[in-house]
Amino acid sequence: MMEQQLLNQLQHLQDAYSNVCGLCMTITDAGGRCLTERTVPQIAAHLLAEHFLPQQQPLMHILKDVSNINKPIVYQIQSGFKIMISPIKVNGVNEAYIWAGVIIEKQNRALIQRALISGSANADQLREAVALTPDTSEGQKQAMLEKLAQMTEIASTLLHQAYLLETYDDHIHRINDFLHRECTTLQPRVLLEQMTQTLSLDFAGYAGFLENERFRITDTAGGTLYEQLNGGEFSLGEGFLGQAGLTGTMRRWEHIAWDPRTDFFTERGVHPNELICFPVKIKNKLRGVLFGGIVSEAAASPHRLALGSLLMNAFTAKLDAFLQEEMKNRQTARLSLLLEIAQAMAESVDLRTILHMLADVSVTLVQGTYACVVIKRPGESNQAHVVSKKLNAEQIEKYAKSISRRYFAKQPQALPSRTPVLLENEWSRFIFEFPLICRGEVIGVLAVGLDDAETCEQQRPFLTALSLMGEVFLQRSWADSAKDHSHNAAHPLSGIPKEAPPAMFYDSALTPREKEVLALVMKGMSNLQIAQKLFISAHTVKNHITKIYEKLGVTDRTQAMAKIYATGEQQRRA
Repeated sequence: MMEQQLLNQLQHLQDAYSNVCGLCMTITDAGGRCLTERTVPQIAAHLLAEHFLPQQQPLMHILKDVSNINKPIVYQIQSGFKIMISPIKVNGVNEAYIWAGVIIEKQNRALIQRALISGSANADQLREAVALTPDTSEGQKQAMLEKLAQMTEIASTLLHQAYLLETYDDHIHRINDFLHRECTTLQPRVLLEQMTQTLSLDFAGYAGFLENERFRITDTAGGTLYEQLNGGEFSLGEGFLGQAGLTGTMRRWEHIAWDPRTDFFTERGVHPNELICFPVKIKNKLRGVLFGGIVSEAAASPHRLALGSLLMNAFTAKLDAFLQEEMKNRQTARLSLLLEIAQAMAESVDLRTILHMLADVSVTLVQGTYACVVIKRPGESNQAHVVSKKLNAEQIEKYAKSISRRYFAKQPQALPSRTPVLLENEWSRFIFEFPLICRGEVIGVLAVGLDDAETCEQQRPFLTALSLMGEVFLQRSWADSAKDHSHNAAHPLSGIPKEAPPAMFYDSALTPREKEVLALVMKGMSNLQIAQKLFISAHTVKNHITKIYEKLGVTDRTQAMAKIYATGEQQRRA
């Protein structure tokens, strides 16, 4: 149903051109329903208009003949009169028609008069009306067609703008619905499907930002052809998508069918003629790139691009809320697990078991690139217990010597500080060192390698709590080992042990895929992250985790992770 404001605009337009052309006019929709009231500029033409441009059903049988016309035409009806019909197009579709008439030409006036003799009861009045209607010359007819074409163009613009406003409102409502959905799960595909509709795209996709300045496409929409893009990776600055990520601003490229930078797409059977990219940033940090493409010659309008930017902003807000919620849930799970680990440490009497726990948790839960725990041997400054995760023997020896020199060899001039030290490191961008103190002396250091400063700040509270908790139980073991050096399995720095074996134990009842999923659960990944990592659906991940819980005899992630560590400790004791 068209808005009354639009109908009023069409009526005013029709009245103006009816007077200019000297023709009766009306406008109908594609189904023949009148959108305007008939305009009759001359009294003599009123009766002819009543018969040949009826108000209610204007020549319904003609609509079938003119449904595919692309410009104003002259149409001759059975009685010999001629009328003009012009299609009003919106996005290439005939949405309405302008009807104008009637036209009498000199050469067919006699035939029209003869046809009216056997006509209706109004034949005399019709003949009189015909007599008062002047002849229309060929030149006049062409001039009328030109004016009708002008009117049609204006009417098409009015209808197109109304259509845009209507679809704009519809898209705004959909974007609003998307924005207000609960953020317990994030489904980029829902956004991509909305994006293809909003921007009239052939396909759309989302590439998440990985480590080492690379991106990976995780979701697409538009059909099975474009699913071939899933899993594709590119670097920052590489191709169109990488350049959009590099600039951090919305980018649009047209007529790119033969541009070499499309090779990422063409290698996967996709041949875009236009690309639109929206970098997704949260707190000025790049999180990914939304992109869409058109393979035909059609172009996305600036109006649609504005809607695309609005949709991207809605997704960014949604993603931010989801990440905040995920972080909160992860912190809650970590705190619960921290209590479980504390209980396991309390039950342990073995120094190396405690070191293993500290190293394992630092890597699996914090997702550090590596972890190392160096513990000073009581009464000596050049020998230590060392347990590492993801470091080789050479790296272990080099780092242990560095720790001994900086923390153990020098005599403390004041009470040591528990403030963590953040350093740059050749094996990762940063290394976080947490001193472990006993009786006013540094007895060890928990060190974790991390890739960026933001992660360091996010993980600081958890690592601080972990180091303090480990410190308490290390004090007990360190005090016991001070009584009898032979009791502990001390390793001199000249014979640093190799990387520690994994502390995790996997139930033999688990399938290889379930073990793979569990390993990612132990890293603190969400279902969606696991799905993206393994290229399976989030629903499949959920099913795997449910079966894992059943086999382990637990009900949630925290219990599962605690059981893995507890079982791992039992295996080591055995």
